Amino acid sequence: MGVGEHPLRAWRVRNSLSLRALAAKLRCPSCGDVVSPSSLVRIEQGIQPPSVAVMRAILLATDGEVTPNDLVAAYRPRTAVPTNSDPTDS
Repeated sequence: MGVGEHPLRAWRVRNSLSLRALAAKLRCPSCGDVVSPSSLVRIEQGIQPPSVAVMRAILLATDGEVTPNDLVAAYRPRTAVPTNSDPTDS
């Protein structure tokens, strides 16, 4: 895995899977839904945290190579840009 590379992306590239192919493997065990490729992009970019069901599906699809801990550690929430909204500054 390259420096700063998301563990899911690293696994996907190592296993020669496209986003679409991985998404098809990620059928949610509890609800049967398939994870969309666009959701995977957001997860791999660290923008969207995966749900517990998606983390479980990833764990199963990767045979335990990408764990929930890996996914949580890779999530990088964006911080809000502070704005000067103090009404007394007008």
